[in-house]
Amino acid sequence: MILNELFESDLPELKVYNGTTNVYSGQVDGTLYVYDKKQYPEGFDLKQTDPLGIYGYIDWSIYKHTLRINMIETHSSVKRKGVATLMIKELKKWVDENNYDLEWTFMTSDGEALRKSLEKSNII
Repeated sequence: MILNELFESDLPELKVYNGTTNVYSGQVDGTLYVYDKKQYPEGFDLKQTDPLGIYGYIDWSIYKHTLRINMIETHSSVKRKGVATLMIKELKKWVDENNYDLEWTFMTSDGEALRKSLEKSNII
């Protein structure tokens, strides 16, 4: 999905990649990235990432049919521009498609504010 239409015009053309990073003892770990399409014209490859082309990520884990959000980070250049909300919307679609429960782990004050805002907007 190309996401640039959701952002201010000064942002690059962004895409989402969601993939697993580890599997062990019944737990699956993964990361969802928002990245600059121009940095990765052939598609995103976890093995050849350029941190300058990544604008945000969510580290997640699945255990016993519950997806836990472990970490959300956005690049300082796109903070408060909807990148974290977009990542959560994409992750939530995937959670719903797979019938997982969604759980937020420990949060910073920014993370708590994001979660409350998403709840208020009925996104989560």
